Amino acid sequence: GIAGRIRAALGDTTAAALAVALITGDRSGIPPEVTEALRTAGLAHILAISGLHMALFAGSVFFVLRALLALSSRLTQDWPIDVWAAGAALAAAAFYLAISGGSIATQRAFVMIALVLAGRLFGRRALTLRNAGVAMLLILAVTPESLVDPGFQMSFAAVIALIAAYEEMTRRRVAANRGPPKRDDGAPVFGLVGSLASWFGAILLTSLIAGAATGAIGAYHFHRIAPLGPLVNLVAMPVVTIAVMPFAVLALALIPFGLEALPLAV
Repeated sequence: GIAGRIRAALGDTTAAALAVALITGDRSGIPPEVTEALRTAGLAHILAISGLHMALFAGSVFFVLRALLALSSRLTQDWPIDVWAAGAALAAAAFYLAISGGSIATQRAFVMIALVLAGRLFGRRALTLRNAGVAMLLILAVTPESLVDPGFQMSFAAVIALIAAYEEMTRRRVAANRGPPKRDDGAPVFGLVGSLASWFGAILLTSLIAGAATGAIGAYHFHRIAPLGPLVNLVAMPVVTIAVMPFAVLALALIPFGLEALPLAV
């Protein structure tokens, strides 16, 4: 039903097929040449509903709802709005898992985001190798045959490599920052430029780490590599993060009201 509403709003186009794939996990409508182009460019991972999509989907619900609740000083002071927002985000993630077909990568992402939200509630770190292990054990306990599935291998290889790399980077940054605080004399504009540079650098680094972790697995299963993947992702991922997925969430929320056409167009 959701796919039908998307096609009604966007017509029988590649854009509609991509929107259906991102929101419901059904990739059958994407033309083969488009799928091939995405694979060659190293962007095929965008179509597989995984951690990126689940984090943006549930994260959008969490931050929007918390921002709305925070408009009331009484609610902020007297009620646990973080708990409410995290609960709503968890429900949104479960709904997304249900409509997406529940692939191995999506199951892994759901378990991880559930642990992240639980960590938010109890003040614990959530993105750890231990929690990646918990997610792996839960999936293998239910579907042990998924161990030989390329999606399982690539999904967990990427997330384990990313967590390990960023944990090490965090440890080194904390060690480097020990001592007296540094004085910041930079103008706001330079701070903004620095933040943007850090964001793009993180995207590039993430792409390089994930590509290195999954490259051999992809070459073994699919007999292909995407050498330009990190550079292409540097252009594509800001668009996906800022525009594509948030508006996909908004479109899904507006479908019951018949107002999905505008966010889907974006």
